[in-house]
Amino acid sequence: MGKTDYLEQRFLNYIFNDAASASANDPRESELYIGLFSTIPTADDGTGGVELSGSGYTRVLVVQDGASNTFDDAAAAGIMTSLNAVVFPTATADWTTIVGAGIWNLSSAGDMLYFQALTGSAVTVNNGDTVRFNAGQVVVTED
Repeated sequence: MGKTDYLEQRFLNYIFNDAASASANDPRESELYIGLFSTIPTADDGTGGVELSGSGYTRVLVVQDGASNTFDDAAAAGIMTSLNAVVFPTATADWTTIVGAGIWNLSSAGDMLYFQALTGSAVTVNNGDTVRFNAGQVVVTED
């Protein structure tokens, strides 16, 4: 049985918005992080992927405090779109080529919740570069 657009949107709002108001028994993650892949996962369980590491790379916190959320559901049913730029730390040496992104529940290790290959070309990051996704460029869908 499939989900309706209404349920998809409710689920995305639940995951990405206002986690600060979650109760102790609420399974919602208190923090979410966006990370980058040099190899995109090959299975729905997230296996096969290789996340960047070292040279200044860290995952970026997704704000979900109800007042200044990183994501908004205004675009369409079943879609969350970034409201603000998502900016990674400056590379302190060349990074491996970026081919995708994912969302995790911890700043390192943890459980991956979503992943997606980049739209268009892979991204080369050289020493001193900063990876930036502008508002509207990070999109999460629920199907």
